[in-house]
Amino acid sequence: MSVINFEISGGLGKKRLEKIRSESIHILKEIGLKANHPKLLEMLSSVDGISIDGTRLYFADDICEKYLALFKEEEENSPPYNEFKMEGPWYCSNIIDLKSSQVRVATRDDVIKAVRLCSALDIIRPVCPLAPKDVPPEIESIASWKIALENSTKIKGGPLTSPEEVECALEMTEAVGIKGPIWSTEITISPLTINPKAIDLILRYLDKGMVIQGEPGPMISAGCTGPIFAPAFFIQAVAEWLGAYIILKVISNGKLGNFHQFKTLFNGGLCFEPMHFDMKYGSIAFGTSESLLFRLATREIFRFLGGKQGIGGAFRSSSKRVDAQAISERTMNVLTEALDGVKIFVAAGMLGNDEIFSPELLMIDIQIIEYIKRITEGISYVDEIGKSFETIRDIGLQGNYLSHDSTIEQYKKTYYFPELFDHQTLAQWNSSGSPKMAEKIARVIEEALDGYDYQLGDKVQKEIDKIYYTYVNSL
Repeated sequence: MSVINFEISGGLGKKRLEKIRSESIHILKEIGLKANHPKLLEMLSSVDGISIDGTRLYFADDICEKYLALFKEEEENSPPYNEFKMEGPWYCSNIIDLKSSQVRVATRDDVIKAVRLCSALDIIRPVCPLAPKDVPPEIESIASWKIALENSTKIKGGPLTSPEEVECALEMTEAVGIKGPIWSTEITISPLTINPKAIDLILRYLDKGMVIQGEPGPMISAGCTGPIFAPAFFIQAVAEWLGAYIILKVISNGKLGNFHQFKTLFNGGLCFEPMHFDMKYGSIAFGTSESLLFRLATREIFRFLGGKQGIGGAFRSSSKRVDAQAISERTMNVLTEALDGVKIFVAAGMLGNDEIFSPELLMIDIQIIEYIKRITEGISYVDEIGKSFETIRDIGLQGNYLSHDSTIEQYKKTYYFPELFDHQTLAQWNSSGSPKMAEKIARVIEEALDGYDYQLGDKVQKEIDKIYYTYVNSL
């Protein structure tokens, strides 16, 4: 038995990809990257292949080729991405209330439930899904770290923006006995600029147990921080990624770069994050047809450079509610990216411009990914000669195939049976009480939370409390 699969075709093609690669190197050689960071400039001043003029860094062809080869080698040695996986939202300020369906500001109680729900469902991203907006702004991030560590072994807190926050988070993770904080940022800021704050934190915490997930590539928006047309948009983005990748490798003695444990889970598989800049509203637009096209092209570039297939997908929509726009945009994005070979999808349950988390949508996203997973599994095709004829002959004009051996053996493999989506007839649906989707979702969420019993031991809880309140009282 074989399998019939379907996939995306077309794209840039080898000739255009080679042009993007060569022109990106040319940009680094002739235009370079701005790096307003004296210590970084000093560290790079003696590196063969890098020249400095004021705050501008220029990269020779040889060093670009050397590190492109290294990137390809690292990718070849990184784990494959064969299984479908969902990752949750990150640090949304708002939540869609499960009872009222209204968007409101997230509270500490919301954060606790969100962390526990994502952990129970194993939809993990190592960043807190919500921000506790009912605490003072100066302790919000550290409060999210405390909540996350108290309720999960895998989810961590929100963005760390100061050395003091980093130190506090380090202490708390050490008390719990897990790896240090994960800090994610843009190493490059389009156009063609190295982020000095990112370099500061890298140099300060590289050897202190902090996992730095800031991928070299930028979040570049077509027509705003990058050219609106191809190939210029992609040439600039690849140049920014490659230059920053070289810098990270050099200043960390090879510890940082694109290899798997240091990739941002959001950008991973794309090298850089291409953005649709909405000219009507002056903001980033997620889930659009244009952003999907940008991501498909970016992924093709990444694979051409040696990147692995399977990562870089996302549930995205700029909608503010669980509505037709939200479902349409995220489903089209995930389906298309899955047919392009992607297996890992982030931002489950998230809406707006990374602003809103919906527990209801999280459960719907699970159904979407299961639906799409089934599509990518394809159609079983029985190659055995004569098998089709024999099966049809067995039944012929005498009845149906419901009790035939082939149906009994294969129906569970052929058909996907969703937990929430309903395929009853109207009469069946009415006779079962006309169940509403929201009611089914609420029940599944309640069951997931009831079955999740993680809690810290008393000794560790006291230590976490001590570290947290010491930080709060120091402000």
